[in-house]
Amino acid sequence: MAYKMKDVHSDLKSDLETVIGLSIGQFVLGILCVICAVISVEIECYQYSLGVAMWTGTLFMTTGAVGYALKTDISSKLVRDSFVLSIISSLGACMLIGYGSLAAWADFTDGKNLQGGIDVTVAVLGLAECCVAISSAIFASRLPTGISKYAPLRITEHYTTKDRTIILIPMRGDDIPMIKLPEDHKLVSVKVTG
Repeated sequence: MAYKMKDVHSDLKSDLETVIGLSIGQFVLGILCVICAVISVEIECYQYSLGVAMWTGTLFMTTGAVGYALKTDISSKLVRDSFVLSIISSLGACMLIGYGSLAAWADFTDGKNLQGGIDVTVAVLGLAECCVAISSAIFASRLPTGISKYAPLRITEHYTTKDRTIILIPMRGDDIPMIKLPEDHKLVSVKVTG
């Protein structure tokens, strides 16, 4: 099978770079959630003992770390895990929005403005994480997975044939290519980028 480099290769690379960037954002949001959780324990925010911000922050950091691992290894398992964890993180973020809003309402009603401010911050972090996690899941779903016919694709390798068509060879680790060159194409040169 032959594909033009612009059609497949650059789109996959762009999607991969987007997932990695969003994963860094998820990791940072997770750290901020954990910091807010520690502060809420210290100043005794509403229902701080539940630790919602702590465990959702840990989930966000885990999701970010798995997505960032795609930078070095674009395997179908990591792509799938990044997608699934992003979906779970978006659900956790929705829970964090609800918890932060309820806690802010309770703390502001009791006249605890500092605690209410931390609760509002937690809700805003949950909203930001929800947006980032959904975006990450959308871009991760566009990457090759074990279900895709390109899976897993080592996107830094392409082969030029006599008619200047770029042939993308799906690989599994260091195994031999899963798709062979068509009979009518002779391999003229091999160029490995990256």
